[in-house]
Amino acid sequence: MKKMNAIPKRNSAALGFSLIEVLLSLLILTAVIVPLVSLIPIGLKNTQISSEEMYAAHLLTAVIQDLRYSSQTSLKSEIFKISPLPYGGATTGALNKFWVDDCWTTSTVKNQRGLNLFQLELKYLKVAPTGSFDPVEAKITIRWPPKLNAGPEGKAPKGGEISSVVIFPRNL
Repeated sequence: MKKMNAIPKRNSAALGFSLIEVLLSLLILTAVIVPLVSLIPIGLKNTQISSEEMYAAHLLTAVIQDLRYSSQTSLKSEIFKISPLPYGGATTGALNKFWVDDCWTTSTVKNQRGLNLFQLELKYLKVAPTGSFDPVEAKITIRWPPKLNAGPEGKAPKGGEISSVVIFPRNL
């Protein structure tokens, strides 16, 4: 005779996970994924800072080359239109400030057209008198201001600065 209230036996391979096993696996998965996702904004911020620093270093190199290889008889540099040139009218202590946008357009006032605005500062530290063969010494500084929009915490990201002292030899 068969018992009516007996539960039929199931194959152990067909059994699923219990609710506690599912909850524990979700807890472990959440504990791993949440910290990883929270690192994404930090990585993006560091990437932007690194990009701005690389752009500023490239811009500094381009300005040095522009000043170094501009014609000594011209009044302004070829690319950035910087005046005075190291060999033409520069005086010791002269300070020039320009704004350079992402298209390498220079102006004496800050404009909001470009996304990347950099301030270029050119200061002549040592200029020998005309006719002398002494080199011209200049300090070139590139500054980039913080962007206009604030970050997620309401704080504006910091800008940066890169500079170099350059010696321009006089041609004999």
